[in-house]
Amino acid sequence: MNVNIPKSTILFALLGAIALSLPAIWFFKCRKAAANNHPNDSLVVGMIIGYVPYAALTPSGQYEGFDVEIAHLIAKKLNKTLIIKDMDLSALLIALNQNRLDMVMTNCSITAEREKLFTMIHYTGEKLTSFPLVFWEKIPKNISSIDDLITYYPNDLICVEPGSTQEKYLITKLNNNSIIKVESIADIMMNLQYKKVLAAFMDPDIMPTLKKQQPKLVSIEVNLPKEYQSNGAGICINKQNSELANKIGTIIAELKNDGSIKQAEKVWLNK
Repeated sequence: MNVNIPKSTILFALLGAIALSLPAIWFFKCRKAAANNHPNDSLVVGMIIGYVPYAALTPSGQYEGFDVEIAHLIAKKLNKTLIIKDMDLSALLIALNQNRLDMVMTNCSITAEREKLFTMIHYTGEKLTSFPLVFWEKIPKNISSIDDLITYYPNDLICVEPGSTQEKYLITKLNNNSIIKVESIADIMMNLQYKKVLAAFMDPDIMPTLKKQQPKLVSIEVNLPKEYQSNGAGICINKQNSELANKIGTIIAELKNDGSIKQAEKVWLNK
């Protein structure tokens, strides 16, 4: 039996099919763009600017620091232009996971948890089994551990960098209402100096520089459970980007062997 279908009905059906396919086309284009949203001749590196001595901004508007120098050496060996993106740690790791960054360099501790999420390539630092709990001018009475804070100062606030290993550990020990998340080291220092917080839980690698800048800082060491200990600092790379990870691993080995990293550590980290 022959059925005569009006041409207008066929036209509307075709237009409807095209309309329904557009969202899918847009979705796949967006996914491709998200994975390739910066030029192929660039190396986009996420850092925390102001995390002295690893990354800072000079009065003339230039980036400098240990991580900045090593990133420049890596970019040179890759024959790429270095582009630095400044974010807090949580934002950096999210951007890396979304392929908006090639890698993150901000003295990231190599922990078991991070190694599950990212490829981490060691480039500096030794094994860490404790973090400093930092105070302004004097250590409060009866304080020798995190547990003492709970016992003797339950209503006081502790400052920490969001997304850091220090934050993850503090969350297991303190009520969330006792933890203040502050993105910049300068702001953490201000909170300590003006008594807005009792203490700050800090990265030990930046303490020598901070104590030179702020001689009134005092601290105690807080021993960490094994799961929060770290094996130095690593460059974070998305696990899906194995080609880049292999190249960076080779370059870091070369920079260690030729003394470039050791020289940068002497200049920036006083090692």
